[in-house]
Amino acid sequence: MRIPLVAGVLACLCSCSSPYMRDAAPTGPPGPDEVKIVVYRPGSIGGGAKFPVYVGDRLVGFAEHGAYFEHRCAPGKRLLLAWGENDAAIGAELAGGRTYYVRAVANFGFFEAQVGFEPVAKDSDLAKRLDADLGACKCRELIPERGAQFEKEKRERVLKLIEVFERGEKKPRVMKADDGR
Repeated sequence: MRIPLVAGVLACLCSCSSPYMRDAAPTGPPGPDEVKIVVYRPGSIGGGAKFPVYVGDRLVGFAEHGAYFEHRCAPGKRLLLAWGENDAAIGAELAGGRTYYVRAVANFGFFEAQVGFEPVAKDSDLAKRLDADLGACKCRELIPERGAQFEKEKRERVLKLIEVFERGEKKPRVMKADDGR
């Protein structure tokens, strides 16, 4: 009798959405002086894991299983960061008027999920299945008040992580300006 109860509780916990995100409506294409970054996480491994995603030192959302979120910013060089049991980063040169896609992945780790980012390059296999992957995901957005509190609590951690990549101790994956649609 206890095993089904435990399994049910675990299944519920794994399927719950992040307390930092809410449902949202997709937005249109970016204007000529802005960039749209879409972070999506289809897949079935590590479904319960949710991890923060930053652009520089700004929290922009949480990568959730079966969901995506959008972030708009000015064109230029950006560092996208995430962490779980490990760190992941993408160094990007973003051109105005384009939308860039980043596939977030979570794999089983020892204490928490191992996180990863895959930039969707223009002619890659990920680009070929992008529409199908996004179609299977729901659009979400960061709840501003809750995100601000998380950002405040994790400020030191993200600043130290930025330093690690800026000093070259770890190398980010690369996203090129022409990878955007």
